Amino acid sequence: EFRLKKLDLEVDLTINMQPSVTDSSIIVETKNHEVIEQITLKIGIEKAAFTIATFIGIDINKLGETALGPFLFKDQIISCFLSLVESFEITQLAMSLGEILEPTIEGFISDGIDGIVNDVVKAIFTMYEDSLLDALIGIFDTTFREELSMLIRDYDDKDCIEPRLRDDMIYIDARDLLLVPNEAKLIGGSATSPYGDIPPLIKGFYDEFPVPGSLLFF
Repeated sequence: EFRLKKLDLEVDLTINMQPSVTDSSIIVETKNHEVIEQITLKIGIEKAAFTIATFIGIDINKLGETALGPFLFKDQIISCFLSLVESFEITQLAMSLGEILEPTIEGFISDGIDGIVNDVVKAIFTMYEDSLLDALIGIFDTTFREELSMLIRDYDDKDCIEPRLRDDMIYIDARDLLLVPNEAKLIGGSATSPYGDIPPLIKGFYDEFPVPGSLLFF
């Protein structure tokens, strides 16, 4: 479960408007005059809380046969983990909202149109705010949950490639293991991150938030 104090959303839209050519039109334009509007829809959500529950089935045999090395590279963590997953399902994706902030639309060429559209949006929002809240919560735990589960199940990149070390690398070089390349190079390391980029991240976090009474690296 996690909570957000405020979530702001912006959607950029491009609207192509052409004059009507039907006989019933009040205004008929004989020339092919096209108007393009670049507008931005802004809306905010306050006090949003999300509860996620998942079912994950992992192949224990694959897990026992998988080396640790690939998991030490950021660009392989997701694909390596998914290569072990036999079944995945988001069983719950609940959302609660404190309040939806009034939406606004900006960017119309004409200030008059801008004001009219915002007045209409405000009126509609005032009438249907409660219904919109209920609809968002319902969609989140049905359509969105199902689509997200399917997206993760169908994720194509599930290759877990074990890194190849040089033949002369008999011992683990702590400089390359625990330091980012530019820091490792300063003290004689190869600066190639042969053991992955996750250990230096862990060390950096450890250095920034040390555990009292523990050892310091470098």
